[in-house]
Amino acid sequence: MPSHLNDYISNNVSLDTDFNYTAIIGINPSMGARSPVLWNKVFDKFGIDCQMIPLDVKPEHLFDVFRILQDSKAFLGGCIAYPFKAELASHLHETLTEGLKDLNVINCFYRNKSLMFSGTNTDGLGFAISLRESTSIEFSNALILGNGATAKTVLWQLQETFNFSPASITVAARSFEKLFANPYFLSCKRIQWDAISGLVNQFDLIINCTNLGGFDQARQSPFSTETLSNVPKGALVYDVNYTPQESTLFSQCKALDIHFVNGSQMNIMQAVYAFQKACKHLHGFTDSDVLCAMLA
Repeated sequence: MPSHLNDYISNNVSLDTDFNYTAIIGINPSMGARSPVLWNKVFDKFGIDCQMIPLDVKPEHLFDVFRILQDSKAFLGGCIAYPFKAELASHLHETLTEGLKDLNVINCFYRNKSLMFSGTNTDGLGFAISLRESTSIEFSNALILGNGATAKTVLWQLQETFNFSPASITVAARSFEKLFANPYFLSCKRIQWDAISGLVNQFDLIINCTNLGGFDQARQSPFSTETLSNVPKGALVYDVNYTPQESTLFSQCKALDIHFVNGSQMNIMQAVYAFQKACKHLHGFTDSDVLCAMLA
């Protein structure tokens, strides 16, 4: 274990520093984050002497942990989970591409050619792949639910990859304070959360970027069944949550015959791209090789 790392994390990890390692950093990734399972499948499949570990980090210790990892020669990089995606983007601002500087959200960090940390956003790539493969519909009006890092990432991808104009995107939230510094948001329409029910019939793409319906809020839904019944025929409801597979929102959409896609493919594709960014120099495997190992 690198010197003093245990002083700054809340969970117990077993680590052999004779080998390379990677990590996912968040408040509590040890409680069910998928990345360690997926990355370790690839390491095991191809006999790579490396592992991914979850690091439960309190906000006041974030930069202590980051400094220790930077100084650890065996550490390659990894993933960033809630709530550190914007904070670490700001910390690594000068190393980011211009688009990522504007977005100011990253979920992956890795060593650049100078062996210093840099960051990228593979959540957006995963979302783009997932949306493309889930339907051939050309959407015209999108509703994004939420104001956090994932909402910002989806907002960015709709404009950069799918050529949505800001005027064709509406963001629904209880507060917009987190979004005002984001240039991708400023020209979008915005509505308060309690106005959704009366306007949901205007959108052919609805994306839930909140945690309502995922993990510890699996029994909740961002919509009442009555509100969902007003969703236009042919619309797609996309939920970035992927656990559980059959959420309350899934069941509601199934009952109303609404096309529904969850974030499972988004999550695994972001893991593929993040793995490649941090570990590509360890191997010569393609994205497809890594994906097959993760799915095995």
